[in-house]
Amino acid sequence: MTMDLTLLKTQRKSFRTSFTVCAKKIDDELLKEAPELTQLSILKSQISDKFARLETCQAEITNLILKTEDAEQAYEEDFLSAEKYRDKYIELCSQIEQLYLKDSSTKDFSEKRKFKLPKIELKKLDGDAKNYLSFWSQFRKIHEDSSLPNEDKFQYLLQAVVPKSKAARVIESFPAKADNYQKAISQLQERFGRNDLLVQIYVRDLLSMVTKNAATGRSKTDLPALYDELEAKIRALVSLGRTQEKYGDFLSPLVESCLPEEVLVAWERSRNHSFTETKESRTLEQLMNFLRQEVKGEEMVNLARTGFASNQSSRQKELHNDHVKQSESTTASALVSLQTPGKRIHNCIFCDKSHPSEKCFSARKMTLAAKQKLLLKKGACFSCLKKAGHLSKFCNVKNQLNCSHCNNRHFDIMCDKNNESKCVPKPENSLSNCSKSETIFLQTLCVLIRYQGQQELIRVVMDSGSQSSYISEKIITQLKASPLRTETVIHALFGGRN
Repeated sequence: MTMDLTLLKTQRKSFRTSFTVCAKKIDDELLKEAPELTQLSILKSQISDKFARLETCQAEITNLILKTEDAEQAYEEDFLSAEKYRDKYIELCSQIEQLYLKDSSTKDFSEKRKFKLPKIELKKLDGDAKNYLSFWSQFRKIHEDSSLPNEDKFQYLLQAVVPKSKAARVIESFPAKADNYQKAISQLQERFGRNDLLVQIYVRDLLSMVTKNAATGRSKTDLPALYDELEAKIRALVSLGRTQEKYGDFLSPLVESCLPEEVLVAWERSRNHSFTETKESRTLEQLMNFLRQEVKGEEMVNLARTGFASNQSSRQKELHNDHVKQSESTTASALVSLQTPGKRIHNCIFCDKSHPSEKCFSARKMTLAAKQKLLLKKGACFSCLKKAGHLSKFCNVKNQLNCSHCNNRHFDIMCDKNNESKCVPKPENSLSNCSKSETIFLQTLCVLIRYQGQQELIRVVMDSGSQSSYISEKIITQLKASPLRTETVIHALFGGRN
């Protein structure tokens, strides 16, 4: 029997060596950043086979040991030795199973999501205690990650603070070592994350809103913005343990003092209609619910006011702008404007104002040499007066020009004889008293007429010698207007003949 036990232990030693080599391969694969599941599956099958043969041999050894004289002590030592291999086998199988489950859940989740999520950036702490809660809610995932060493966590912490800020000075006061990471976190929480400090900050913010409301005389304010600000501060206090159930009696008067007078009156009226005079009629939850309903109502009112009229008002504004663009002035000069409707007017090359360069009044006072010098400086053509990137002799517009003074191919304003003229030629867009003109223009006026919900922008010609007023049939047809009465009008020429 002793001979059989020795042979079995020799066989078990070989099994254990083979098991240890396979377990080492599995550990090395699990330590990789991206373990290969196929290789792990093969190794798991191999180690399961080796462990099964080891267990069979171990069972035979155990039976022989129990038959010996000193069985109790020998069995205990042999059992503890065999138990180490059982624990190692269970541990490796468990790790491989967890890796399978993680990979399976990742595949299922990625199959459901058909879009790529944006990269999450760490929110940086600048030393303002108001931002600590949002910072810690994000950095907490790194802090509680047991797979990361403290050295890496310290580096992430250094990157999560604004350089040269108060928070950065606190963190950088510790050497970047693993032992100092927990100390740096504790110091950061002590400086910026204490609950009593954050509670005082948010309560003082509420008090500042009360003071601001009192300074403005409780005038009407932007209720949705006010509600969002109040809700943010109350939620921050709730996250700090100052719940509405415990501290509602203290917070409710502060919130009421932040409200405009008309909202406060509506709240009192609503409370009197909805609740009885009990201790529960002025809770903070009821007040916030009331403000929420008021915000919803105000948004619906704004939608009703602007929803249907937006397109009509924008169309009216567009039509009005078109009329204004077609006529920059309300004088008779706009009635005979030579500008093409809808064509964009470039700024004057001489004075940078919004009128054609060839009609610039300031340029008419300049000498021809001064005008040519200015055009050369701005890189403009002498013929078309534009920054077209060509010389005057290569200008395509040149053949279409004809000076009224010398019949050469340029604008009148660029003629050297223009300065010698005693009478300055009139611009096409303005009235003129020049005696050379044979045309007289009447005064005009832009008028917006309305009739039964319809309106039209028209131009009125003012004739001081006329004894009657007229309107075109086109306007009457567009407005669908009906005549009030009929009159017979007789027009007579000078001399009395009809």
